[in-house]
Amino acid sequence: MKNPSIILKIAGLSLKIPSFLKIFLEDTFKHFLFPEHKVKSHFWHLELKRIKKRDFYKEKFFALKKRLANFKIDLKKINPYYYPIKIDSQNKRILYFSSNTKKVNSSFIPYLYSLLLALNKGILLHAACVVKQNKAYLFLGSTGEGKSTVAWLSQNYLVLSDDVLAVKKIKNQFIAFATPWKQKPFIQPKPYAGFPLKAIFFLKKAKRIFFKPLKKEAALVRILSSHIHFFLFTERPLVDKLFFTAVDLVKSIPSYEMEFMKDKDFWPNLERVLINNKYAKRRA
Repeated sequence: MKNPSIILKIAGLSLKIPSFLKIFLEDTFKHFLFPEHKVKSHFWHLELKRIKKRDFYKEKFFALKKRLANFKIDLKKINPYYYPIKIDSQNKRILYFSSNTKKVNSSFIPYLYSLLLALNKGILLHAACVVKQNKAYLFLGSTGEGKSTVAWLSQNYLVLSDDVLAVKKIKNQFIAFATPWKQKPFIQPKPYAGFPLKAIFFLKKAKRIFFKPLKKEAALVRILSSHIHFFLFTERPLVDKLFFTAVDLVKSIPSYEMEFMKDKDFWPNLERVLINNKYAKRRA
């Protein structure tokens, strides 16, 4: 009997994957995998195409070298998250060319979804996300800046993410979605739900709790430089789409620099800042 097709669904984007890949995805993606007959929306098709090993590495290195030509980066010192991929948007097909079509690297699926999100007014962000009263609060920070700490301090609410989050614009509103990639076991996946984004916070550990509003330009620079997964490894025209989505995001959602302490509840201060900012805009 033929194995049934499996659909991977993240941020409302459905991807039909070869059935033999299920064994590689079951643990991490178990809340995001569905039988094909249960997915009513249109979905993308992932097709794996075999090429010779020498051609795979030649194509991989050449494309990466071309893309990073304007950056002073030693290719030998980085982990190149690049895969030879062809996207057929008209027919919703993704062709992945590999020397071994029976196995995928652990970074392949998040890389693939970063491209799908870019095509659909979305971004894959390195961020924590907490939902309170059905509104999503986004916390951005590099490794060690406190995303997991914020998640830990927010367990009275719905913690959607402590590491990787999908944000997508739907009907003129930015919506936050959980992804399968998390660090702490208390993170609740909620694969079906999306939550309207209310505010963005750039984290900074300190000995006080303090919030400073950021100008849109400053927020944009921070997002582009540090917080978009696979941004450097994304080709045009998708990198252009990511840029304009990021511009739209910072124009639509207020941003703040957030200093906080690792063992103190910051939520009362956060809510006062948002309320004061709301009234200040009304008086302006």
